[in-house]
Amino acid sequence: MKPWYAKTGLRFRCLPDCGMCCAEKGWVFFTFLEAGAAAEYLNTTVDTLVADGTFVELPTCYSAKHIETGACRFLKDGKCSIYPVRPTQCVTFPFWWTYLTSPEAWTAAIKRCPGCGVGPVHSAEEIETAADTQARSMREIGASCV
Repeated sequence: MKPWYAKTGLRFRCLPDCGMCCAEKGWVFFTFLEAGAAAEYLNTTVDTLVADGTFVELPTCYSAKHIETGACRFLKDGKCSIYPVRPTQCVTFPFWWTYLTSPEAWTAAIKRCPGCGVGPVHSAEEIETAADTQARSMREIGASCV
């Protein structure tokens, strides 16, 4: 059976200077490889990012959420300071299975993110590739799908 968005696709564009998803309470997971890429991009090491509190080391991954505010520690002046190497969780948002189950679930994404429902149309194939990539990444680190 084809998904409800198969005929029309879904519109999404990450809006410059938005940062709303980065400022939400929750977890931003980095695989060990993604953490290494972020550290390299910043010309530092993962150990340094752990030591200065940017990363919280978990058994199977790292997280970059600020404990008090919930915002991602890479959110600087309303922008992602590691955008070119951001983790899979960020790259695939909002095309997570959580938001693809029904039109109502997509409406929840639209309420959460001003880039949902605007911008270019993404095909069902693009959407499902992103959702599968996100789910695979979460399984890899042992987290439940967000």
